[in-house]
Parts: sequence; structure tokens; C-alpha cells
Amino acid sequence: MKYVYDIILNFNEKYYDFFQWNTNDNIDYIKKIPVYKVSNEVIRDLILNKIQVNKSFVDEIYNKCEIYTNVGIEKIEYVCLFCSEDTVIGIEFNSNGKSLYKSDLIIDESIDIIRFMEKSKISKIDYKLIEHHKINFITRKEENMIKFIKSELKDMYMNDKIDKLKYIYYECFGKDEINISKINIDLERYMVDNTSKLFDLLKLTSLT
Repeated sequence: MKYVYDIILNFNEKYYDFFQWNTNDNIDYIKKIPVYKVSNEVIRDLILNKIQVNKSFVDEIYNKCEIYTNVGIEKIEYVCLFCSEDTVIGIEFNSNGKSLYKSDLIIDESIDIIRFMEKSKISKIDYKLIEHHKINFITRKEENMIKFIKSELKDMYMNDKIDKLKYIYYECFGKDEINISKINIDLERYMVDNTSKLFDLLKLTSLT
């Protein structure tokens, strides 16, 4: 088994490219972590799906990952890296072998690992696909904006903030509307092509 030392990982349920990491993400400072060379096909499956590996694999990586913490060095039970010819991904599993969280790596660390594993043999990883992630064509920032917009609109609708809802509608469309159902439908459609504008508007009104 090969190991990589002193890298950072940012585990999330979805795979985010490193340039989409947020400053408030919970970054793990890894001291030591096992790494496996796999095919490009396996990497693609890891990025796009939740998978389940067999019990022997999770037993093999059990407590092999070490992280720096405020109280010293601790172990994470089922974490490892997978490396192909051009991509590296970190995966955290549960004890049954189901993938829980995944992480990209920053560019320089990823390149170093790819070079380190260049002459390694490809490992055969037995796994099955258990859940497919939809390909997301929006950025993480846009995704968070949409969540905020939907939450704010729902709050206005559920808590009878009708005047506020009508004001938002007028600011977006330049006309009045009294039909609340139409307001909600139109704003949902408006959000698709005007995410930033609607987000900024709701941010301002949330402060009042």
C-alpha cells in the first residue's frame, strides 16, 4: 500500500472542483493517507456516483488515514485517495463500504500525486454503483444562491409576507401582480436566468 503525506481535503456529499471550495468549508489537514491507482473509468464513477466497495477493501484502509487536529494527530476510519492518469479524488466510506463524502485536491498536490503514482499498477477495486448524481451545470456559488432564493420565497409565502412578495415581483418585472400563485411561478422562472439579480434583491430585502 502506498501513502501520500501532508495534503488538504475538503469533504462534501457532492464533488466540487477545488476552485469552488468556500472559505467556511471544513478543511481536513491530512498527515498520511493511502492512495490507489485506478482507471479513468473508476474515477468517473467516483465523481458521478455513490458507490459501495466490498468489506475487504474498507478493512484494508481502516484507520490508515491520519489528520492533524487541535489536540494532535487523529485517525479517520475509512478514507483513501484514488488516482488516475490525470485526476485524484479523496473518498470517505462508512463501515459497510458505502461512499459518503468526496473531495477534490488543489492543483499542485494533485499533480504531485499523479507523478508519484505514474508507474504504479492499476488496482482492481470491486464496487457497485448505488446512486447516480445528476450532472450539475451550475457553480457551487449559484447552487447556494438558488437555495437561498427558494428559502426566502417560501418564507414569504408561508408567513403571509404578501406585500414583500409583491414588491419583489414588481422589482423584477416592472408591474404589479395580485395573483400569489402567478407571482411564485413567475419568480421561479425568473430565477433561472437572473439568479444573481434576484439573490441580491432578496439579500437587501432580508435586512429590512
